[in-house]
Amino acid sequence: MNLKEMSWVREPKGYIIKENHIEITTEPKTDLWQRTYYHFRNDNAPLLQMETDEKIFSFIVKTDFTGSHCRFDQCGIVMYLDSENWLKASVEFENNEYQHLGSVVTNNGYSDWATTVIPADVKTMWYRFSRRNDDYCIECSMDGEKFEQMRVCHMFDGAGKIRFGVYACSPEDSSFKAVFTNLKLTECAWKAHDGQQPETLKLRPHHLLCIQKYTGHGYDEEFTRNMDQIVESIELNSSCLVELVKGGDQLCSCCPNYVDEVCNSPDKVSEMDEKVLQACGLSYGEIDSWCNLAQKAAMIFKGAEFEEICGKCQWNELCRNTK
Repeated sequence: MNLKEMSWVREPKGYIIKENHIEITTEPKTDLWQRTYYHFRNDNAPLLQMETDEKIFSFIVKTDFTGSHCRFDQCGIVMYLDSENWLKASVEFENNEYQHLGSVVTNNGYSDWATTVIPADVKTMWYRFSRRNDDYCIECSMDGEKFEQMRVCHMFDGAGKIRFGVYACSPEDSSFKAVFTNLKLTECAWKAHDGQQPETLKLRPHHLLCIQKYTGHGYDEEFTRNMDQIVESIELNSSCLVELVKGGDQLCSCCPNYVDEVCNSPDKVSEMDEKVLQACGLSYGEIDSWCNLAQKAAMIFKGAEFEEICGKCQWNELCRNTK
């Protein structure tokens, strides 16, 4: 792993970086937390991260916190997108009898904390951070070989480019040296789920555009209610699978212009579908996550294709004025 690709968020006064080896000397009163229960907002811990738009991978690191000695002293892995959206995993010193192995996930400005008690004589811990689109898995290991799951979570702002790496801090009046070694990127060790499969949302291609510009307006009450439900389900799970279909789809099913499974403007909407496929390099029958397909389709809004594809649609003016 090339540590030169990593950069600081809040560079600390004391640190050493050499080949596959990072040392951070924490400063007192540094921490990460947002609002929940304690009501304070702490956002001053130093973070060393790299940026990626890779959707599926794992990151492994070994931490050594032999020097931790004061309550809440900690070091571990982090994915920090901004002050309101991040996750971390670490061992937090408590006392000479026990400490807390735990993780914090912060979405939309509120943190949660999940922990388990481990003996105080544990002074090293491995972590494996894995990504599958906007879903994430954190694992830990005592030996770097056998990893156990700590947390599976969703990050609402974690579908695109992310930043991840390591951090260390001392929330109370303390300082210690945190050591990170054995950093590496690997193929995703968090395998795709092979059990119960989610329902695939069937959409005709131009509806990739309609959904992104939807503001609650529709042909009639039944259509709008169906559209609301589909948009809400996508917002709750932007990794949901979408199949691009030719002809009517789950939006068309409640459209007043779609009678007996026949559209009253088949040539016009089929032409829109074909142009979206061509502009995005997609094809009928293709299955991908909503976030990936929507990202490709969103490029149309920035170019001349938008007016070419949607210029004759009755909703064109509304969509042009919707961010």
